Amino acid sequence: TGYDVTKHGWYHPCGQAEYARLADQKQPGSWAWMMHKAKDHNGYGEDGLVDIRDIQPTAVSGEGPHWFVGTRTCPGPKATKKNPVMRCPYVQIEGREVKIQAKSYTLGDGMSAVEHLHDRATPPTPPRFIRAPRHDDDENRATRRNFEGGLGGCQVRRIELPRTNHVTYDVWEPPPMRKLRSSAAG
Repeated sequence: TGYDVTKHGWYHPCGQAEYARLADQKQPGSWAWMMHKAKDHNGYGEDGLVDIRDIQPTAVSGEGPHWFVGTRTCPGPKATKKNPVMRCPYVQIEGREVKIQAKSYTLGDGMSAVEHLHDRATPPTPPRFIRAPRHDDDENRATRRNFEGGLGGCQVRRIELPRTNHVTYDVWEPPPMRKLRSSAAG
């Protein structure tokens, strides 16, 4: 029979076997495996550790003007237009020669970020693709138009009330102020 957390405590042989499995780094689902799995999403390899060649304090933003000189950052893993994730290129200095390799990322198994090194300083331009039209595009377009026009998602019809010439005046008198005693009169 197997381990059941509702039936077996840490003192039961099945519970002790489960704790031994969780402590083994090689077992899938162990504590160490979970920590390593959490690190492979950031685009710094399977170990999730940043190498000295992965960062540069003098890197120029990839969106900077063309007359800025230096290594330029490239889009990182899971980067979007609204939430850009930038990564420095891979730089290796051997003697007097500086080798710069651009990086690009793809989505791997289990949402991991797979890093690809290129032989040049800029990553290749990704191929453009045109999405095939879907049957519900007209419906989506109408929904988008309502949101972009400032109407919002929930639209309520405005209720028109009849005009009236009735005018009221409220009379408001401020409450009487307390008189403060001076400290000298005390």
